[in-house]
Formats: sequence, structure tokens, C-alpha cells
Amino acid sequence: MVASIRRLVVLVWVGVGSQAAPTVRAEGIWQWSQEATGSAFAQVVGGDGDSDTFVLEDPVDPSFNFGAFDQTQPGSFGAGATGSGSVSFRFPRADNLLISVDAAASYLPTAFPGGDNPGGEADVALFSVIDLVVPDDATMFGHNLRINQDATDVFTGSALFTIENMTQSTLIQEYSTSGVSGGFSPLGANAGDIIRITSSIEADGDTGGPDGARFYIVDMGIEFRVPEPSTVLFLAVGSLLLLRRVNA
Repeated sequence: MVASIRRLVVLVWVGVGSQAAPTVRAEGIWQWSQEATGSAFAQVVGGDGDSDTFVLEDPVDPSFNFGAFDQTQPGSFGAGATGSGSVSFRFPRADNLLISVDAAASYLPTAFPGGDNPGGEADVALFSVIDLVVPDDATMFGHNLRINQDATDVFTGSALFTIENMTQSTLIQEYSTSGVSGGFSPLGANAGDIIRITSSIEADGDTGGPDGARFYIVDMGIEFRVPEPSTVLFLAVGSLLLLRRVNA
């Protein structure tokens, strides 16, 4: 079942991402389009199992999620297996865009004595291509990538995020391990450039029988910000002073 889900993801995505989606969404100064697909499978030992496959039909949808969940019984004495993924766009302020990409595969037994713990398996795959129009030459960006895995290798996975300037044919940044930006950095792009954010996540695991909590969870946040004019002036003055100090 897991293998068939993975094959579906590969087949759907052959040739996708070579060009921007034809429809663009506008939210204030931000304009973007997205293509995405995902799949998930979950089953506890002895359970019926559950699966979900997803293809984004609206390239300007500001959010989507998919998932599969199987449990032994409802309530606190049940055990469950889960595979899930999501992408969302949020706007903390008019000059801020926060893109969140999340995926997880897990098995959780009950925490109560005498409850269920038969074991289980789960699988998730997510692939997303977002094309973003740079609103201003001074646009900055930062990231926060968290990859959480339990102490065993029962559930494993991988995550890769790339940020490219398609207009200038340059790779801006690539992330595959947990880390947080030390503040915001200049994007180094011109207004009107197309920035492509590509996200690829896979995770799976099978306890093979009774076990503790097992999981592989990816939580990525990429934020873009257009500084206020006063901030841009401050950065420019700071750069000039630093240049003078180096040349002194």
C-alpha cells in the first residue's frame, strides 16, 4: 500500500514545476501561485487502515491539508497511527508573508495502563512548488525548520527545501536540517522577480508490533518581509558605516 502511494506521487509530478502556474493570487503586495500533491497512509495492527491522496486543484488556494488516521478505538485507551501534511499562507502584517509547510508520520500508543498498544505504521509524502512575485527590491527573508524524530530509527524521513530566483537563474538557499535564521537576510532580488520555493518531504515507519511513541515530524516556516522605509534607511546607513570601517 505504501509503495503504491509513493508511485502515485511520482507519476503525478512528472514534468510539474518547469513553469509557473497560470493563475496568480494577489493578497495586498503579495502575489503567488502553487502546485502541490500529497499522499498519506496509516494503519494500526489489526485495523482497517486509512489512506488519502491529494492534488491541489486551485493554484491560488491559500491553504490545504490532507491526512490518514487509523485507531484501535476512540478515546484515551485507544492507539493511533497518523500520516498528514499541509501548506498554508498567512499574513501577520500587510508587509509580511509567512509560508508554513508541515508533514508528519507517527504511531502513538495509549498512555493509560491496560490500554491499546498493538503497534502500527504510517507514511506521508508532500511535494509543493510555490512561485512568488517579489514585491520590492528590499524584500528580506528568514526561516525556521524543525525536524523532530524519536530516539529510535523506527520512523525515518527526509526533507528538502530550496529557494530559487527563477528570473536570475540563481539558488538563494537550501535547507535539509533543523535550524533557525539569525534574523532576516536580504533576498537579493529585484521587484518583479519570480522566487520559487520547492518543498519535498517524505516520512514512514512501521513498529512491527507493540512499541512506544514513534514519529518523524517536519515543521517549516519561511517568512518574507518588506522593511519599512525607515528600516531600509537604517540598513543602508549601517552598511555604509561598516564599509568605511573596513576601508579605514
